[in-house]
Amino acid sequence: MMRRIDRTFLLYLALFVAGLIGSEASAHRPSIVSGPPPPASGMPMPAPYKSQHAEEDFSALKDPTKRTDPFDPLKYIPLLGKNDWVLSLGGEARERYEYFNNRNFGAGTQDRNGYLLQRYMFFGDLHLGHQMRVFSEFKSGQINFNQSAPRSTDENQFDLHQAFFDFTIDPRSDISVTLRPGRQELAFGASRLISLRDALNDRLTFDGVRAMATGEGWRIDGIAVRPILTRPGVFDDITDANTNFWGAYAVKAYSAASKGGGDLYYFGLNREGAQLNQLTGREQRHTIGTRLFDRVGSWDYDIEGTFQWGSFGSGEIQAWRIAFDGGYHLSSLPFRPRPHLQVDIMSGDRHQGDQNVESFNPLFPRALYFGLIGLIGPVNLINTHPSIDFQLTEKLRATTKIDFFWRQSVNDGVYNPAGGVLRAAGNSKATYVGSQAQAEIYWEINRHLVLIANYTHFFTGQFLRETGAGRDIDYATTWITVRF
Repeated sequence: MMRRIDRTFLLYLALFVAGLIGSEASAHRPSIVSGPPPPASGMPMPAPYKSQHAEEDFSALKDPTKRTDPFDPLKYIPLLGKNDWVLSLGGEARERYEYFNNRNFGAGTQDRNGYLLQRYMFFGDLHLGHQMRVFSEFKSGQINFNQSAPRSTDENQFDLHQAFFDFTIDPRSDISVTLRPGRQELAFGASRLISLRDALNDRLTFDGVRAMATGEGWRIDGIAVRPILTRPGVFDDITDANTNFWGAYAVKAYSAASKGGGDLYYFGLNREGAQLNQLTGREQRHTIGTRLFDRVGSWDYDIEGTFQWGSFGSGEIQAWRIAFDGGYHLSSLPFRPRPHLQVDIMSGDRHQGDQNVESFNPLFPRALYFGLIGLIGPVNLINTHPSIDFQLTEKLRATTKIDFFWRQSVNDGVYNPAGGVLRAAGNSKATYVGSQAQAEIYWEINRHLVLIANYTHFFTGQFLRETGAGRDIDYATTWITVRF
């Protein structure tokens, strides 16, 4: 069966890639991260800044008349009198307050005052012509006034965040190929599987190699990497030697005028000593999926389907996920509301006690997948998520939304965003986990300053009340980010 799946996947991938390369040069070069507008907490920084610092492009400052910002002298520094030898410096500082009432559903020590999270990042981007580039970035994450044990991503005193080389060739005038070895961030598609995890105090990076090929209307990325394990000290982050991750991600734009396209991807994961429910063993998991997204008139949509297979110890893996996000832009109304509906279904384990695994593995997704409160991860869930986005002013946006959670399988538990078991299935046959209502604002004060605020209330459902502490949770956070 596995061989048949492998051959079928390779056939589809070959046909898809052939279609990409043979397509007419009538479409733009698509971004690897694209789709409908994300919630405020996931919105990118004001142009020309980007969430992925390594993707920023200040080459337009080659024209002296465009250097109008006080920080422009740092963003474009010509070297040795050569216009194509350029150094760009940048960074950010983020100050964030976070508060929980009834953290861990009321279990354990409670912090009545909240705490402060600080994140500082600084990078240098050196371009030696079109063919060679060197990028390095350092980070520091701090937590203050916390009365309970910090999460693993809350504190990282000082460490190397990214350090990679780019080697680029252009085999044809409309095709560019880049090889990128080193430590680097990864984000693909709607970040459901691979994400920066920007909302956390410590972002996710990988050690390894990435190859990128882009043309008019298509892009293909290939990776062979290992994730970085965060540690709280100075220069003590290490590569996870027990985890290997590899794959390919292809994007095809519909046309030059369209904002939409189609994605096709495959990822492989090998983890030694993996733990899932009561099982421990070697996990070898293959993930294949496809995604379609577009905006047609006032409508936008994002649909993604994913299937997983492989082995866990002596058992087999068969898991899946379906995701949908669709909205309608009421541009003629005040504040241009965009009502939309998101639905996510992730498979859970069907049988307790056997060696087979049906629990979906979200790989390296947005850590705060269902909101900044970060209680529940995308495993064994049915989630519906109606919401409305508002454009209050040109620079002020707001989102109101509510999530409803059910277990997809009553024989599997509920997981936290890190993939650990939040609540085991136990003897409960309840499916309803709970719901959460939240309101969020995003204020682009200027191109360098962004303010975000979020309030969330989580209503515990029957399953949580039957399996442990079950108090409702209040959560509030606000932060300001300064970029240069």
